[in-house]
Amino acid sequence: MASLREEVAAEQQRPMNNQPALFAILDSLSAEERKDLLDVLDDRTVSAPAIHRVLTKRGYKVGLTSIKAFRTGGNSNVYPR
Repeated sequence: MASLREEVAAEQQRPMNNQPALFAILDSLSAEERKDLLDVLDDRTVSAPAIHRVLTKRGYKVGLTSIKAFRTGGNSNVYPR
């Protein structure tokens, strides 16, 4: 087993993907599911925690803060629709 120092060093050598997690999720979905996710992200009657729970149940790693930022314009104006 590698030491903690070796594991950290190996992680530092990995290229960072600066793409927001939500963008990666959207890119991985089918066209229909992508549209559905964008629709619920735009629908203020759907809570961010509800979206977060569903994405987490589906195995996606995304923070609640990332969802809220997307909804408030932090990243949404950058994602191609």
